[in-house]
Amino acid sequence: MRSEFRVLVLAYPCDLYERERGGD
Repeated sequence: MRSEFRVLVLAYPCDLYERERGGD
C-alpha cells in the first residue's frame, strides 16, 4: 500500500468528521 494512499484514507474520514462537527 502506498503511503500517499494511506494519507488520503486517514485524512478523508478526518475531513468528514471536521465537517460534521463544524455544522452548517
